[in-house]
Amino acid sequence: MSRFDKGIKTGALTLLLVLLTVGCQANLGEQAQEVIGEQEIPSSQEEKILPVEDDAILSGMNLLKNTALDLDEDGQNEQLELYISADLDESGSPILDDGQEWMVVLRDGNQTYPLYDRGYVQLGTVDYTAFYDYETQSYHILIACQQTASIDIYDCIYLPKEEAFARQPVYSQGNINMLG
Repeated sequence: MSRFDKGIKTGALTLLLVLLTVGCQANLGEQAQEVIGEQEIPSSQEEKILPVEDDAILSGMNLLKNTALDLDEDGQNEQLELYISADLDESGSPILDDGQEWMVVLRDGNQTYPLYDRGYVQLGTVDYTAFYDYETQSYHILIACQQTASIDIYDCIYLPKEEAFARQPVYSQGNINMLG
């Protein structure tokens, strides 16, 4: 198992633990809420993500991971993709430096939704997981940016009526020392 594969497994476990902790501690009932479609979003931190039709945003990036899913339920799969600016070795694993740019996008035909816009991550990784919430009847894409001294997790909720995503931070912690 490569160092990158071990890092992804560690990152996934960290993401799961953080999500469980956040879910247990979350009390959104005290925050001002704004209803968007069927999903409640804290209005103070929500950012709407609209599609772009310019693939130039991916210039110099290499595809690291992709997942096919049908968010808009039109019978055609969209592609959820993770990109990195690092070169890839023969097996497809990135050749990591102290830091590189990462990006998470969802492609739907000729439209690209930049869910995690191109950003430099120092000594860390970015990863995603997608799920359908039966309670709110909405699709979510969680994006985790883990660095040696911080972790940020975003929830990107698909808004079918607007053909857009609402992105909000669900967890952010700095001044920490990642141990695993």
